[in-house]
Amino acid sequence: MPRHKNFNQTNTVKEATNLFWKDGFYQTSIQDLVKNLGVNRASLYDTYGDKEGLFKRCFQTYRDDVFTITKEIFSTHNTTKSRFQSLFQWLITTLIEDKEKKGCLICNTYTEVLPYSKNNTLIDLVNETKALWIEIILNELKKGAQNNEINKNINLENTAHAMYASMIGVCVLSKTDTTAERLRNTLNIHFHIFK
Repeated sequence: MPRHKNFNQTNTVKEATNLFWKDGFYQTSIQDLVKNLGVNRASLYDTYGDKEGLFKRCFQTYRDDVFTITKEIFSTHNTTKSRFQSLFQWLITTLIEDKEKKGCLICNTYTEVLPYSKNNTLIDLVNETKALWIEIILNELKKGAQNNEINKNINLENTAHAMYASMIGVCVLSKTDTTAERLRNTLNIHFHIFK
């Protein structure tokens, strides 16, 4: 007779995301998850395979939520510059208002996983996320170029990578005692590309 999963997977993923976000993948044990989520070990394994499977689900859910917010922000503005201004403002506000100074789960995972991991699944996950972010930024920059909003001599691909690197940097720096103004200035430097 199959085991019934008697827990809410949406809530479990949300609570597990907070644990991974705060403590990291490696520092969060299965026992931590069982204790904090109120779910038995067998149910976690049956549903997600292992800790890595649960983390992957949490990471992808978090990433998809961020991409959804980004697309919503971009859809409410008429110019490329205003889209990025609004995105950067949302990012800074979200980071600064977090009293725990957790930063960004995506960025935290980059800094935790990439330097040390031999786990190809996690490395592929963060590299895929970087590629998706670059694609989103580059597509918006291309729209701006087509609408004659961006200076002609700008290399859009290099700019997309630079913007993304700045966003990652801001997420990491938000965990320090930096100010919203300093973070804003770090991102706003990219607006020189606009006419």
